[in-house]
Amino acid sequence: MFPRVLAVAALSTFTACSPKNPPLAPSTPTHPSTSSADLPKSPDIANEVMGWMVVADGARLAQQLSPDVEGSDPKTAQIALLAQLGVTPDLAAIIDLKRPLGLALLNPALLATGSTQPYVAMVPVQSRKAVEDIMAAHNTPMERTAWGFSTPTGPKARMHVAFVGGYAVVAWRADLLEATVKLLAPRLAKKADAPVVVHLDFSNVHDAFGPQIEAMLGQMAKMAGQGGETGDPQVAFALRGVRQIAQYMRSVSDLELLADIDSGGLTLTLRADGEADGAFNSYVKQQRPGPAWGVQFLPRDSVLAFATHESPVGRAADITASVAYVGEMGVRAPANQGEREKVRRAFERAALTTNGELAYAVWPGRAGGVGLGGAYRISNAVEARAAVADVYQTVSTRLGPMVMKALLMDSEKLLQHVHVQKRTVHFGDVEADLVEVSVAWPKGMQAERHMFESLFGKKLVMATAFLDQQALFTIGADYQERLSAMIGTARGMPAASLNEEPAFVEALQYKEGSRVSLSYLETAGMARFAAGLVQQGGDMGLDEEKAVARLLTSVGRGAIVSTTNASGRRFEVTTHVPHTAIVGVAALNGALWRMALSPLVNPPMMPPMPVPPPHVTPSVNHATEGTL
Repeated sequence: MFPRVLAVAALSTFTACSPKNPPLAPSTPTHPSTSSADLPKSPDIANEVMGWMVVADGARLAQQLSPDVEGSDPKTAQIALLAQLGVTPDLAAIIDLKRPLGLALLNPALLATGSTQPYVAMVPVQSRKAVEDIMAAHNTPMERTAWGFSTPTGPKARMHVAFVGGYAVVAWRADLLEATVKLLAPRLAKKADAPVVVHLDFSNVHDAFGPQIEAMLGQMAKMAGQGGETGDPQVAFALRGVRQIAQYMRSVSDLELLADIDSGGLTLTLRADGEADGAFNSYVKQQRPGPAWGVQFLPRDSVLAFATHESPVGRAADITASVAYVGEMGVRAPANQGEREKVRRAFERAALTTNGELAYAVWPGRAGGVGLGGAYRISNAVEARAAVADVYQTVSTRLGPMVMKALLMDSEKLLQHVHVQKRTVHFGDVEADLVEVSVAWPKGMQAERHMFESLFGKKLVMATAFLDQQALFTIGADYQERLSAMIGTARGMPAASLNEEPAFVEALQYKEGSRVSLSYLETAGMARFAAGLVQQGGDMGLDEEKAVARLLTSVGRGAIVSTTNASGRRFEVTTHVPHTAIVGVAALNGALWRMALSPLVNPPMMPPMPVPPPHVTPSVNHATEGTL
């Protein structure tokens, strides 16, 4: 919203003074060029700058955002794009988007009055004469000055425009023109990191609106900790990433949003810099970036993949969140303090055997349904196996409610009907530990039974094998085939893996040295998979049939790739959406995009639990919102 507000504000500064009819194009004398030294002196506004935006390659962006403009003429595309922001065609024609455009927002508490607006801008124009010709052509009153002109925009308001170095400098107070040039000109001259850069000076924002920011962060952390408005422990666990962000935001100094769109698609990057001695900087320093580990174990038909290097602080936070989540999944009541401590010790013991490296994927089952699994790195196979077994034993009475809750079923009603069994099977000379969840379905729950069995078969089975420095795990009816393939890969007989897909290989190369986590979602494959899950759920109504048809025809092709990256004091989250999928993502209200981002904020529990991922399992009522 911030970029759009600034863009509309700056580009419509002239619009208020220019009519909708074509200009008569009279001529006015040419004025000599003005330097910033000729402008009225400005106060120091460094502490009042809330944020700024630079559009570095507007001409190319205009063409990418207006691909259907007849003839694809750059100027026509530019006029069409600016018209969507409320800029009249004659004014749009004299703006030169081949050069950077800059906008800034000042402290609205100090400047937003009836006669003053809190934004300033530097807009590249063809010439001072071209601007003044348009103004004069429509009999717009102007008070000319040595540096430009001022014009009324309301009963008491005036807009001031100066011309410096091929730019129209816009401010609502004449003594802010010089400050605008000092603020924006260096940023326009600097090579931009992306065609659109939006910068928020979080330190200034916090200084200006500290109480409001603290209240917002506190409420965000509280809502995440309580599971949103419903108080759902599963939601609270899923929002643990949001809770961490709220905790560290207080020591962020700057936030930036970078945007780029080209023939390959749309790329958005949100990056934050921490204060030198702040908690956020410490958090970034604890990150462990590097190449993805374990992706050779992910099946080639995976539709969603995730790889991460979890930091010590992240693992500690996950243990705390896992203990709270498991503790709420009660047999009859939440766990007491003694039980929670026992769960905590089990998770901490298991965490000591892992290195935080995980590769995880979701795939369609061979005979329908859902499969998922992957690998995580361990330091000692014997100790890891014993520690994970201890975790499953400790939480065994709560696994059933966790599974039912993930499937949006009535866990209380099914409490006495869910059975969890642990046993050992052999894959050649390799032992694997199985956790099986079965349900003795009571009468009146045929819909729930049909959905469960269409997803997992008669039992939900998770199998884990510990080999050397990796624990391999799979969940789903085809666990035998999948785990066998993973064991073969670990033994030097690799099966077909996602690591052979060209698009995934390309994604793995993105910021490999600074990347912490990677999420990869193949849009067409995920659409087919999600639609198949809904169809397998049982009889569909007309709305569900339409939703499935929309899934299969609207998403386009390509992969949505999201990453987290850490370097120095900076932490980034970036997402790339392929061009062919942009329309589809919009049609599905960003559902696939949310799914691609989901593992970054809600990664799988470690050690993994035999719990289906809620973001790719349909609800009992076949609602597509439950599927996506």
